Amino acid sequence: MAGTGTSGYSGDGGPATSAQLYGASGVALDGHGNLFIADLFNYRIRKVSADGIITTVAGGGTSTTGDGAPATSAELFKPQGAAVDAQGNIFIVEEEASRIRKVSPSGIISTVGGNGRAGYSGDSGPATSAQIFEPWAVAVDGQGNIFVADAGNRRVREISTDGNINTVAGGGSINIRDGSPATSAPIGVPTAVAIDPQGNFFISDQTYNRVWKVSPAGSIATAAGSGTAGYSGDGGPATSAQIWGPTGVAVDSQGNLFISDSGNDRIRKVSPGGIITTVAGNGGVGYSGDGGPATSAQLWAPEGLATDGQNNLFIADTANSRIRKVSPGGIITTVAGAGGFGNSGDGGPAISAQLDFPSAVAVDQQGNIFIADLNNDRIRKVSPTGTITTVAGNGQFGYSGDGGPATAAQLFSPQGIAVDALGNLYIADTTNLRIRKVSPGGIITTIGGGGGQQGYSGDGGPATNAQLASPYSLSVDGQGNLFISDDLGYAVRRLQPTSQSVLLTAVVDAASEKAGPISPGKIVVLYGAGLGPAFLAQNQPENGVYTSQLAGTSVYLNGTAAPILYTSAAQAAAIVPYGVTGTAAQVTVSYQGETSPPITVALAAAAPSLFTLNQTGAGQAAAINAIDGSINTAVNPVKIGGYISLFATGEGQTTPAGIDGKIASGPILPQPSLQVSATVGGLPAVVQYAGAAPSEVAGLMQINLQLPSGIQPGGYVPVILQVGNASTVPGAVWIAVAGN
Repeated sequence: MAGTGTSGYSGDGGPATSAQLYGASGVALDGHGNLFIADLFNYRIRKVSADGIITTVAGGGTSTTGDGAPATSAELFKPQGAAVDAQGNIFIVEEEASRIRKVSPSGIISTVGGNGRAGYSGDSGPATSAQIFEPWAVAVDGQGNIFVADAGNRRVREISTDGNINTVAGGGSINIRDGSPATSAPIGVPTAVAIDPQGNFFISDQTYNRVWKVSPAGSIATAAGSGTAGYSGDGGPATSAQIWGPTGVAVDSQGNLFISDSGNDRIRKVSPGGIITTVAGNGGVGYSGDGGPATSAQLWAPEGLATDGQNNLFIADTANSRIRKVSPGGIITTVAGAGGFGNSGDGGPAISAQLDFPSAVAVDQQGNIFIADLNNDRIRKVSPTGTITTVAGNGQFGYSGDGGPATAAQLFSPQGIAVDALGNLYIADTTNLRIRKVSPGGIITTIGGGGGQQGYSGDGGPATNAQLASPYSLSVDGQGNLFISDDLGYAVRRLQPTSQSVLLTAVVDAASEKAGPISPGKIVVLYGAGLGPAFLAQNQPENGVYTSQLAGTSVYLNGTAAPILYTSAAQAAAIVPYGVTGTAAQVTVSYQGETSPPITVALAAAAPSLFTLNQTGAGQAAAINAIDGSINTAVNPVKIGGYISLFATGEGQTTPAGIDGKIASGPILPQPSLQVSATVGGLPAVVQYAGAAPSEVAGLMQINLQLPSGIQPGGYVPVILQVGNASTVPGAVWIAVAGN
C-alpha cells in the first residue's frame, strides 16, 4: 500500500507505492479509508488517502514544541505509533520526547500527555504535567479516552476526556533476591553500564529506580536504590536511598560508584562502603554554579558519566547541552558546550562550541574527552588543551561509511560511547541498532548488530549477526570485553573479542536475502566479518568469465571454488558452482590465507527466487515490459496478453551445461534442464523463453512470459515461478497489469 522498500523520504503528492518511508512503525485507519503511518526515522506522520496518494500531515518542521501551530511545522521525536478518533483527530506517540501529541482535523498540533521528561509521575492530575517514559502505542475508545502503552514504565496509562491521567494496568513491584543469577533477573530498562577494577559491573535501571551490581561470577545484587522513585537517603546505606530514573553510571579508581540521578537532576556517589551522598546538583533545573561547589550547581537531566585517571568526574549535562567537570575537590566547571542547541565550533575552544543533547561522555588515557552529540549524529572530541573536533559522523543521519574515514560516515542518534586502552572508540549507534568501532587511525567499522533489524538474538555467535533492540550505553573492560546496555531488550549484552579473523555468519539467496536451500548456479550473498578488504571490491570478467578469486577473497562450496561477484569485509557475493552435488554444501570463505569455520547449507536440484525492485524477494518484481523496455510498475503496467520479462536465480543445471562464471553469449544460450512454468494472477502463463539472461553471468535467468487472458488487472497481480518441483513463495512477488 505504501513504500518502495528503499529507506528514505520522498513521494509526497504522488502514489504511496512510489514513496519512500524509513522505519514505518505504526499505522491507523480512519472512517474514510485514509491510512496514517508513523514514519519513525523520517520523524513524520504520513497519510495515504483512499485513492492512494501520500502526504505528510505532521512533523518535518524545526519547532521543538510546535503546539498551537500547523502540525507540519512541528518537529517530532521518533513517532512510534498513531491513532485516529471518530472526529478525525490524530494522536501521535513521540517515543523519544515521551509525549502524546494531537493533530486536529484542521491540522493544528498540541500536546495531550507528557511533560517531555522521561519518568513516571502525575497520576490523577493533568496528563500534560505527568511523566511518561518511551511510549510505544496509543489507542482511542468511543468515548474519546486515550490509552497509552507507557513501555518504559511497563504500564498502560489512560488520559480521560477531562485531560487527567491514570495508570490502568501494570506497575507491579519487582523482587530480585541478592545473589541470584543475573541472567535470570527481570531487570527493567538498563540505561548504562560501568565496570570496576575488580570486574564487577554496575547497571542503571531506569524502570525500577535502582543500580544493580553483577559480580564476575554472574550473581546480581542491589548497589543503590530502594526501588521507589524519589530523593532521600544521603549519608546512609545506598540500598535504602531513593533515586529517580538513573541514566548513567561510572566508577573511579578508588571504587566509588557515581550515578546520574536524572529525575532528581543530581549526581550521587556510593562509596566502597555502600554509603550514598550527593556530589553534584542542588535539585533545581537549570544551569548555574561554575567555579563553585558542585552540590550548589544546577544541572538539567544529566545522563552519561565518566571519570579520568585523576578522579575528575565528567557529566553529560544533557538538556543544558554541555559537558561539566567536577574536580576531586568538588568544584564544578564547564568543559564543552556554550548552551543552546546546535552544531558549531570545531577547531576552536570547546566551551564556545554548540552541542545538541549530548547523551554520553568518555575519557581516554591521554585525557581526550569524547562526547556522544546525539541530535547532531556525531561524536565530538575535546583535546587536553580544550579544542573540539568531530571524530565520527558527517551530521547526516543514516547508516553508511564502514571501511572509510569515520568523519565521512553516517550515524543515527548515537547514545553511548566507550574508549579502550588501545585508543579504539566504540559507539552505540542506537537508531541504526548497531555497534560501531573507530580505530586510532580514524577508520570506522560495524562490530555488532545484525543488519539493522530490531530484536534480541545471536547470543553465542558473531556479534555482527546478532540483533539488538536499542543499544544505549557502552563500557569496556581491561580485557577488551564490550558491555552493551540494550535498554529495549531489557538486557546487558557482552561482546567478547575473538581470535578468529574470518567469520562466516550467513549464506542467503541474492534475490530474497533469505536463508534456504541453494542450487547449482544460484547467486548467493555471504555475510560475516573479515571476509575481504575494508572497501568494496567488484569483480570484472576476464575473457568473458568471472574469476573465483578477488582481492584476496575465495569462496568454496564442498571444496570447489565459486565465481565471485564482489567482496568486502562484511559481505560478499558468489555463484554456486555447477559441479556441486549432493544434499548439502559446506561453505567457507578464505581471505589472505585465513579460512572461516564452515556453514552447512541445504542443496536442492532447483531453488528458484525472483528478483524484486526492493531487493527483498517480496514486492514488485524487477520486470521489463517488452513493448517499450520500461520497468514494470503501477505507473507502467503491462497489458493483458502482453509480454513481460522477469529475472530469477536458482534454476539448477542447464542444457548446454553451465560454465561457472561465464557471461551468456552466442546463438545458443543455456536453459534449465528442469521444466519451467509460471502463473500470473493464479492463471497459467505462456513461457516464451526461460534461460540465461543475454550478456549476464551464468546463474541469472530471464523468463519471458505472455500474460493470460482472464486475469484481474491491478497493481498487485501475483506471479509464481516453478522450476521442476520447486517454486517461489506464493503471493510474495507481483507485477502491475492493466486491462486491454
